[in-house]
Amino acid sequence: MAVNSDSVVSVFNALFSEPYKTRLLGGATEPFYEHVPGGIHQIHFRADYVSSALHEVAHWCIAGGTRRQIDDYGYFYVSQRNQDQQHQFQMVERRPQAL
Repeated sequence: MAVNSDSVVSVFNALFSEPYKTRLLGGATEPFYEHVPGGIHQIHFRADYVSSALHEVAHWCIAGGTRRQIDDYGYFYVSQRNQDQQHQFQMVERRPQAL
């Protein structure tokens, strides 16, 4: 059975939408976690890419309750990174990549 982004979204939302007030949504130009106080939080992943959906879910799992109360879990991503910024980025990405 082939896995597609719709199946990842369906399973995630069925399991976590109600207890964690969080929904997984595809179609974004950039991934982003949106904390919505008193509402349904949203994990946006790129286009319809299964790998992006799974990667963003990994970030959500690792973030934990405190970081989930901050947009994008409190991380700031610089697109044009110098060597030091690239190292910091890789340190943040190491755990989600492993998961």
